[in-house]
Amino acid sequence: MRGRSVVLPIIHKNLVQGHRITRVLSALKIPMSTYSDWIHWEPSAQKYNTTN
Repeated sequence: MRGRSVVLPIIHKNLVQGHRITRVLSALKIPMSTYSDWIHWEPSAQKYNTTN
């Protein structure tokens, strides 16, 4: 989770400054498919299920 919380603000900051997402991802060596999966990621309900 730490990586997600560190890298996402870096990407957002660059997008706000007008950089293209493809350039930002290229510089960070993150494939576009990984970024897309990352944006749509949701934590597993099973991981946080405390009824067991």
